[in-house]
Amino acid sequence: MKNLIQILCMASIMSFPRSFVELKLFLIFLFSLSYIITIYKRETSSVGVKIIIFYLLVMALGLIWSVIGLNNGSPLQAISDSLRLYVAWSIAFIIMFTAIEGEQGRLNVHNSLIVSAVVIFISNLIGVIDSLSSATILSEATRLELEMNIGYHDGYMQIMSNNIGSLFFIVPYFYVYLAQKGKPVNKYHLEKISLILLLIVAVASGRRALWLCLLAVPIIDYVMSNLWGRVNSTVSKKIVFGYILILPFFILYFIAADGIDQMGAVSHVMDAFSKYDERSIQLSYLMMGFYENFLLGSGFGGYAGYTRNIVAPWMYELTYFQILYNFGVIGTLVISIIFVSYFHMAFKQIGNISRFYSNDKGLFIGVLTLMIGAYSNPYLGSFDFLFIFGFLPYLTQTIRPNSKG
Repeated sequence: MKNLIQILCMASIMSFPRSFVELKLFLIFLFSLSYIITIYKRETSSVGVKIIIFYLLVMALGLIWSVIGLNNGSPLQAISDSLRLYVAWSIAFIIMFTAIEGEQGRLNVHNSLIVSAVVIFISNLIGVIDSLSSATILSEATRLELEMNIGYHDGYMQIMSNNIGSLFFIVPYFYVYLAQKGKPVNKYHLEKISLILLLIVAVASGRRALWLCLLAVPIIDYVMSNLWGRVNSTVSKKIVFGYILILPFFILYFIAADGIDQMGAVSHVMDAFSKYDERSIQLSYLMMGFYENFLLGSGFGGYAGYTRNIVAPWMYELTYFQILYNFGVIGTLVISIIFVSYFHMAFKQIGNISRFYSNDKGLFIGVLTLMIGAYSNPYLGSFDFLFIFGFLPYLTQTIRPNSKG
């Protein structure tokens, strides 16, 4: 029962980011309760020290820069949101990631990703079917909850749905898992199906940052394998395997655009680099705001003078420039040191594992790809994506083969 609760909880987080909050709160409660019961029964005595240190640092940053924001006149709602995200939820993350340590925990993570892949595909497929017909399989309330909108433009389709962001993490995970040396070709059918389903959604989504990140995944995997010293003649072929797997989806997409406006999809990608793009405009405002608060930044809730979101005008899409604006030079330096240190520890831990876990390597590259995608998406302002980023300190812990997870 404990393992099922963990799988369902993690799957709900990655399948429905920023949606169905009440459901996820209930599952997180059951998740935490099951772990507390496990400790009470003395079935586990592990303490994720590196995980605790990481989140204590996150909590300290959340508290300090909330005070700075409050002192600079930021809205109370913004301060409340930051304390909830970076202080309160950090406590829950400590419990959750400590609970899924060990081999069984990693198996639960893996299974939750398979469930997420199926749910993400089905939910977006239904959304597309609804948009192309008069059917109303998804109720208006569900569509609003998912923030789902399907748009058809010159030469490309665009799926706007909260769970598209999860593909930055899940697609690289399954690619690395399947590309890992020693995997028999006649096994892992669920993983293959999951990857294919998610690639279909990713290509159809029209999300430019996602397209570019996924095309870079085989190269990222190859480079990391080199750095881990795990490359041989077999593994060297993975980059070819990656593009043989991924490119046909894009080719079919462009063939489908033929007769509509094949250059529309190309223009859609190139527009991202235009000075008139929404994010380019945000950049100039964020940098002007940064120069005004050079050392400590604006604190949480700072308004840079440009409104992207009427409900939360302090939120912007350019994550790392917003960090620079909110935290200033000092805070950004501290955050950089924390993340670089934990990436280094996770990298060494994965490299030192005698029985090389493709699960861990997939999680590592998945987090890395999500961080690249976060450059132009506000994922650090969401509990669900902060959970995914939590796999970074999770990977620094030593794997205990006989752990009950």
